[in-house]
Amino acid sequence: MVQTILYIIRHGQTIWNAEHRMQGFGDSPLTELGNLQAIWARDAFHSQDFAAIYSSVSMRALHTAEIIRGSRQQPITTYADLRELSMGSWEGRTTEEIKQENPEAYNLFWHQPHIYTPDNGGETFAELQQRVVALTEQLIEHHPDQSILIVTHTLTIKTLLSYFLQQPLDQLSKAPILYPASLSKVIVTDGQAQVAAYGDTSFHQFLPSVPFTQEKRKEPPSS
Repeated sequence: MVQTILYIIRHGQTIWNAEHRMQGFGDSPLTELGNLQAIWARDAFHSQDFAAIYSSVSMRALHTAEIIRGSRQQPITTYADLRELSMGSWEGRTTEEIKQENPEAYNLFWHQPHIYTPDNGGETFAELQQRVVALTEQLIEHHPDQSILIVTHTLTIKTLLSYFLQQPLDQLSKAPILYPASLSKVIVTDGQAQVAAYGDTSFHQFLPSVPFTQEKRKEPPSS
């Protein structure tokens, strides 16, 4: 029996998350809360042995990975294929602006991702899934009987989990919200995948002094 365990974590909250701006290939720094969320993940998994740590090339993911790595003496390998869905000209703009200017595309993006066809220079959800699945399959092959950490983004994780759950992309909008620094865990045994956790935040510490802006948002900006 050969088993590989994937610990997949979304990066911590960023400034653009708090401002309800789309990020995609764009980037913004972690907020104070985002740094705390990464610290909570670090503390929760401090005793977990990771054979390797992988991250998106986006700085918000890499910064989160660096915090979670803690005192481990190992490099973080970055991959462009772990980036978020490219959103073209939407990147850096607020969700409200996009909704007002292009309500049809906005609605398809959030509620019918399987037929969303970007006219903004971005990617389709199928294109995102294709690149992240191809890379993840390679990582699984390279790490038999090992556990690895992957730090990446909302839609990147959701499309990857849809693949492992054997769910079509038209179900993507019905999937649970992935909050910043949440954990999704996939156990691959002899090529068969089990999603053991989906967006787990049980290790988070919600401090009253730090506003948690995502709680009131039904459609968290992709990151």
